Amino acid sequence: MGSLGFENYLFIVSFVLLVVLFSSPNIVSSSVEEANALLQWKSALQRIPKSMQSSWSLLPHKSTNSSSNRNTSRLKSLNALGLYTNNLDGPIPSSIGNLSNLVYLYLYKNKLSGTIPPKIRNLTNLIAIGLSDNLLFGSIPSSFENLINLIELTLFSNQLTDFTPPELGNFKLLASLALSTNNLSRSTPPSLGDLKSLSYLSFFTNRLSGLILSSIGNLSNLAYLYPHENKLSGTIPPEIRNLTNVVKITLSDNFLFHSIPSSFGKLSNLTLRDQFNNQLTGSIPLELGNLKLLERLSLHINNFSGSIPPSLGDLKSLDYLYLIKNKLLDYLAGRGYKHDLVKKNREHRLDRTSRSSIIFLLPCNLELSVGYGITKISSLLSTAQTLNS
Repeated sequence: MGSLGFENYLFIVSFVLLVVLFSSPNIVSSSVEEANALLQWKSALQRIPKSMQSSWSLLPHKSTNSSSNRNTSRLKSLNALGLYTNNLDGPIPSSIGNLSNLVYLYLYKNKLSGTIPPKIRNLTNLIAIGLSDNLLFGSIPSSFENLINLIELTLFSNQLTDFTPPELGNFKLLASLALSTNNLSRSTPPSLGDLKSLSYLSFFTNRLSGLILSSIGNLSNLAYLYPHENKLSGTIPPEIRNLTNVVKITLSDNFLFHSIPSSFGKLSNLTLRDQFNNQLTGSIPLELGNLKLLERLSLHINNFSGSIPPSLGDLKSLDYLYLIKNKLLDYLAGRGYKHDLVKKNREHRLDRTSRSSIIFLLPCNLELSVGYGITKISSLLSTAQTLNS
């Protein structure tokens, strides 16, 4: 998921020592049941990388290989399984439920298909599941409700069609939930608001409908919220003001309407805010000028009206401002840009040379790209007037 940098965000497992099967000289376990579960899976695979064909084997019962015996004695029971980025295909076998001591399960970036086996409910010690970038389909099984120790659940870039069960609220320890780029439908469950430990939430590029629930305001630890490219409708709940730790929010490409809550101005840590391509109306809140760390503000392709608030000129960190395709007054029909915002940006922003460029999208649908070091706001607006005339 190159979009929005999720792979850089997986800090949760950075300290984990994985037992990576394709690099181990012998994969064994003191539990015969666990070993057989892995071997059954191997026999079911349609394609196995050559690097794994010899190593993914069980030693003969009377083997005297001292090096192998040492490895066996150290691996008392399998608690981490990493088969990621291996071109593996076929289904995930139900026998994976026999690996009852697993804590970390990483099978991402393969070609695994079929449904997620319900017997995954037996893996009650799991802290992290990574099944992203596969060809899995069907529903996310309700048996996930048993996995109450989960901290990370990563299922993005599959073909899953049914959203997580109402029991989602059982995951009290869950810090990262990534469900984007699937075919998930229905509405978001109310129990989502029970995930008080959640720091990362993404379910963009799905077919989710319904409202953004007010219970989203319960997620006080949330830093990244990505529900864009769905069919969400209704208003933006004012309870979003409670997300005081949030850094990035993208609500774009939905069917949200009415005005932006002024409570957005309380999100002082916000650096990115995208709400373009909705049906938002009313004026742009003055309170957005309180977001001193904001680097990008995208409000284009909506129905905003009135004037651009001069408080936006206080956003000294702002690199990108997108306002085209709205019904903002002051600047249509080639009137020019005669707002106090011009003065503030001349003083605070566009005289700086620490950044290389800015893309400034005016309400008159004009797109310009200029360098800070060679152009000031006055010449930019002079050009805009000339091209609009």
